[in-house]
Amino acid sequence: MASAEEVFVNLTLESEVIFSQADGQILHQQDNEDDIWAVENLNEAVMECINDFHEVDNSPAGKFAEQMASNHIAEGTFKGYRRIICDYIMTMRTMKGIRWNPVITTRDTPKDIVLMIAHKCGPIESRCEGKKFATAVSTRAALSYWYGAVRPGESTSTWTVDKYDICHGLPTRAELVSRFMRGLQKRKAKLGDSSTSARAVTYEDMINLYSICIEDQSLTDAQRRAGVVRYAVYLFAWLLLERLGETLELEFRNIDFRGAWFGVQMLTRKNAQTGETHEMRLYANDLDPKICPMRVLLRMVGLYGKLVSATGPLFLSVSASGKVEPHKRMTASSISRMLHSDLQKLHYKSWSAFGTHSFRRGGCQFRMKHRNWSPDMVAAWGGWSQQEAVTMFRYFFSPNDNHELLNEYDLVGLPVAKRQRLY
Repeated sequence: MASAEEVFVNLTLESEVIFSQADGQILHQQDNEDDIWAVENLNEAVMECINDFHEVDNSPAGKFAEQMASNHIAEGTFKGYRRIICDYIMTMRTMKGIRWNPVITTRDTPKDIVLMIAHKCGPIESRCEGKKFATAVSTRAALSYWYGAVRPGESTSTWTVDKYDICHGLPTRAELVSRFMRGLQKRKAKLGDSSTSARAVTYEDMINLYSICIEDQSLTDAQRRAGVVRYAVYLFAWLLLERLGETLELEFRNIDFRGAWFGVQMLTRKNAQTGETHEMRLYANDLDPKICPMRVLLRMVGLYGKLVSATGPLFLSVSASGKVEPHKRMTASSISRMLHSDLQKLHYKSWSAFGTHSFRRGGCQFRMKHRNWSPDMVAAWGGWSQQEAVTMFRYFFSPNDNHELLNEYDLVGLPVAKRQRLY
């Protein structure tokens, strides 16, 4: 007899539209990108639903899960990953018995992953836990990390099983998992649980953030000192097309001053986890000082003073009293909270729609709309490969972005004189 989770999985898969092969490939790429987004924003996305996952208990399954996690997860791994992975191991040992092994990957492993997500997100009346779609995305992201850790060297973007029944790649990338996630998303959307992409930070938003962080006359000296560092993080992420977490990884050794410009050697990026192969140059902007990277960087370094040596993290924490804390890197969770606080002070009604991903999205749109960059320039600067072209174009538009001027779009590109003749 099928379990409640298996029944829910089958119903969800049956409700999913059968895509053509070409459409399926496109959706699979998009689905992967959404999963990547969850990983990159783990502090923000997972912590919001961390209580959906059980803590390790003293049961045999709990002790086994803790031992497995200790053996295969590196020290310093974000605690959200660990909690989800341990919950997965405990849940599957309960479902399948003590012979189920979390480090062995078979052709049935994608089904195990789907059963875990179904257990978390299926309806309560079916004896599942009824969690939101964000819990499913977080689960899949954490299990991608787990199977990548226990199977180093395997592809992180594909899943295949050869004729000898040997598995290759990540089971979270299996078509079964992708189809189930799409079906689950549709089911949850019908119930009012729909996920939205982070809203892009526009040029106007950056000017407003500059005002609230630095220009506001009501700021105390301590608040302005903290705002200088905070705005520097915002601007670097926006200009370099990064997520805030990536920007915070920069260190002094990654900056190379060259007069009118400075080079930035990236540490990590989504598609280059060991570092970029080229230097990204940011030039002084005398025409628009509020988004001038040189001015912002020099202001921040001047604030650090002689107490901070030019080594270690570039973006340092600033205490409530305005004291710079040498060698203490600003954290992704703190900058996320500060961003929402800044937007609320600016009276943004949609402040919750912005996240650490918003600067990468907004930076892409700024380069295209205001700097006349071509798509290939944006792709190279933002680190997208040719295979990720579909993903990149999703950054140029989102229904969640600001489209209040939609009725004036037809005027865009017309000379001012011609506009006056028309209207």
